[in-house]
Amino acid sequence: MAYFLKRTRLKNRTYLAIYESFYDHDKKGTAHKCFKSLGSVETHLENGIEDPIAHFQEEVDALNKTKKDEGVRKISDTSPVLFLGHFILKSILDKLKIKRYVDYFKLTNDFEYDLFNLLSTLVYARSVHPCSKNRTFHEVLPNLYHPYDYSYDQLLDGVSFLGSNYEKFIELFTAQVESNYGVDTSKTYFDCTNFYFEIDREDDFRRKGPSKENQKSPIIGLGLLLDSHQIPIGMRMYPGNESEKPVLRNVINDLKKQNNITGKTIHVADKGLNCAQNIAFSKTNGDGYLFSKSVKGLPEQEKVWVLLEHDFIDVKDKQGQILYSYAENRRVPLAQKPSRPTSDKRRAFLNSDRRGRAAHSSQYYRSSRSRSARRSFDQMAFDPRPRLYIVVGSRQQLPCQMPSSPNARLLHA
Repeated sequence: MAYFLKRTRLKNRTYLAIYESFYDHDKKGTAHKCFKSLGSVETHLENGIEDPIAHFQEEVDALNKTKKDEGVRKISDTSPVLFLGHFILKSILDKLKIKRYVDYFKLTNDFEYDLFNLLSTLVYARSVHPCSKNRTFHEVLPNLYHPYDYSYDQLLDGVSFLGSNYEKFIELFTAQVESNYGVDTSKTYFDCTNFYFEIDREDDFRRKGPSKENQKSPIIGLGLLLDSHQIPIGMRMYPGNESEKPVLRNVINDLKKQNNITGKTIHVADKGLNCAQNIAFSKTNGDGYLFSKSVKGLPEQEKVWVLLEHDFIDVKDKQGQILYSYAENRRVPLAQKPSRPTSDKRRAFLNSDRRGRAAHSSQYYRSSRSRSARRSFDQMAFDPRPRLYIVVGSRQQLPCQMPSSPNARLLHA
């Protein structure tokens, strides 16, 4: 219905009021009710309003316009899209029953927010749309199906607490995973990586060092330990300016002691960690290793074997397309014996029985990230198929399958 201005004469004065018309179901017709009494025209004239009727008619017109606009369907500023792809993670998290253990941190900390809610919603947001914490809070969390109840400042405070106590949370998750799903540590895997931070200055932990992404920003290093089913069971971070070669050995020892691991650990690394000390370390501990080597820097005898055309086995997909080809030998020959005295670790490296695997992939050749490597291979062998040379520890059983992705570690090391 609508609003209208009603004028009533009473005792030689004209009274104004705004009335609203509506449908009365009892009368089955239009009815009216007073919306606002405005007083007399004479009083408004005394108060300086030259034309009270025209003045209040404008107010009535504004009310009618507002009511009309309310009936028009508008497009909301809030997106109707909700992120729902995290329900598998939620099911796992519910089964692990992590909340009751995370709540114990409230006993020694005055949190003004639910720490488990913050942790779980950040995990869900990271799985459906990974981005910065700022964008996560302002763009992802509002569209997440599960509600959250914390501010952006509280998010930063919670992330700082989680980072300062990350080893406790990892140990908590590992214990619950082992209790509910089981952890197989008869054979474990270890690898290192690093992450860069877009900050102006270094601090005690984020230091400048060799970044895997060729960034000049401060970085931190991370060592990750996986069980035989590739489930994370241990993690250790270290300053970015520390060399990964000695850190790798220290972190492996610490994580194995922390998780009571007595089985074999396979050390996975690219050519940056492929040194005699690391190979000797894995051999003396009864472990295995999976290191990559650059074809360009191989000794001549090994280079000839890598570039041989025969003995390559093709691995195809369901459509019969070749994904990659590989060949392996039982022993990696050494170019020459050292002329200088050798240490025990160096001697263990020289006496180690190693196996090598070479692989090439047309997908890797076509990928844009492999252009520089492709040029060096082409110049060396005049062969458009880049080869990759892998050294595998003698005690590590060679896998039946290799990654088919052109960006997989073993095909892009």
